[in-house]
Amino acid sequence: MKIIPPLFALITVILLAGCNTTSPHRDVAVLPLPPTNAVLLAPPQFAEATQAARSFLQAVRNKDWTAVARFWPPKAQSHFDDIFTEQTKSLVGGLEIVSLGKPYNEGLHTWVFVPYIVQFKNGGIQTNNLRIEKQTDGHWIWEGGF
Repeated sequence: MKIIPPLFALITVILLAGCNTTSPHRDVAVLPLPPTNAVLLAPPQFAEATQAARSFLQAVRNKDWTAVARFWPPKAQSHFDDIFTEQTKSLVGGLEIVSLGKPYNEGLHTWVFVPYIVQFKNGGIQTNNLRIEKQTDGHWIWEGGF
């Protein structure tokens, strides 16, 4: 039967998306599925978290490293320049935001996960959940997932 190869392709896509890996083909990328304990955000928090994630990714796209650094956690053990090296900047700068999913949180954690798909200049695609957190002063910080 001819259905078997497409079925294997679909299973591969689902597995790749669930593993937060990259794919060389844009047409097979899917947003990561939220875990079973995920809680979708109320509309105001939903919009705010989506905008924070978009702002972070747009800053990377625009190679505005000053804007990206504003998302750096103030108490991080690593310095921004240790993670966003010139080599890293050249790899991720100029990315295209393909899709943003519905923000959610898990349990009692204060951070929010925003599923995303981005395509890098070299054609590679990354699907993952951007982990961001709103500080008490209203400022959003990046905590992982990129």
